[in-house]
Amino acid sequence: MGTSSESIQGEAISVVDAFYKKLQEVKEEKRLLKEQNKHILHTLQKMGSAPHTTPTETPEVLSQDKINEYAKIGEQ
Repeated sequence: MGTSSESIQGEAISVVDAFYKKLQEVKEEKRLLKEQNKHILHTLQKMGSAPHTTPTETPEVLSQDKINEYAKIGEQ
């Protein structure tokens, strides 16, 4: 039974390793998306298209067309 236990433990370790690698990939992807979003927002603000809000202001409600337009810009 020792080999069976070792086999299960080895399999568990490889599952955890795979999960950890995937977690790191997702974290990096999230970091890159946040960076890209900052760049997009900055660009839109320079163009005058994005709302300039302060914590006391209510953010502009975007129409679905505007959201789709921003999404297309982000994909480029």
